[in-house]
Amino acid sequence: MRRIWLDDALTNIQTIHNFYSALNPSFANKIVKEIFEETAILENYPQIAPVELYIEEKKIEFRSLILVKGRIKVIYYIKNNNINDCYRFGLPAKYFLYT
Repeated sequence: MRRIWLDDALTNIQTIHNFYSALNPSFANKIVKEIFEETAILENYPQIAPVELYIEEKKIEFRSLILVKGRIKVIYYIKNNNINDCYRFGLPAKYFLYT
């Protein structure tokens, strides 16, 4: 399978990078690198993550993967043999982003 990054997901990754860059630019780069590296497992094991119970969509089964030592939550679904990342990314505490 292959990962497909939705435009909104890539925008969210940029937002995450910008957020952490204000604190520590090298840490921001590390987080973005880890997002891409840690989601690579989905290409070989797309159902490794548990079903996301908080999204009620009858036709699509969403799954969630916690990344970057618990800092980022990726929600994705599988369609036509593609992994469609990323429905939602999270920032620490109150800085959640929804797409």
